[in-house]
Amino acid sequence: MSRNASNDIIIYFRTKYQTYPGQILFLIGDHPLLGSWNRTKAIRMGYCSREDFNWEVEIRISPSQLSTDCKVIKLEYKYIVISSNKNFGSYSYNYDIRFDNSAEICWDTGPNRCLIINNNINRNTPLII
Repeated sequence: MSRNASNDIIIYFRTKYQTYPGQILFLIGDHPLLGSWNRTKAIRMGYCSREDFNWEVEIRISPSQLSTDCKVIKLEYKYIVISSNKNFGSYSYNYDIRFDNSAEICWDTGPNRCLIINNNINRNTPLII
């Protein structure tokens, strides 16, 4: 990983979740960077074939997105799976599933996940969640 010249807080959200064709995993939460609980603004996660996790997304929080008196950043979030009944057999599939009104949405069960970050963290080392 390269040095963080922008002084952003870098967070890698990783999870292991089995999906099937037509399903995509998203990250959603209370912060505007996480879509403010609005599914059309949720962050699409990327699929990767790893043993310890298979979905990942990088989030960057820039200093300008934080108030100067903010000592702690609290993010509440969940993972959601959006399933579409569209035809996935074609390589031309590229529409945004978040806006598919016929799509099924499965929310992460249980209470919201919570991440609390001290604003004084070492910004050269990404957080891996």
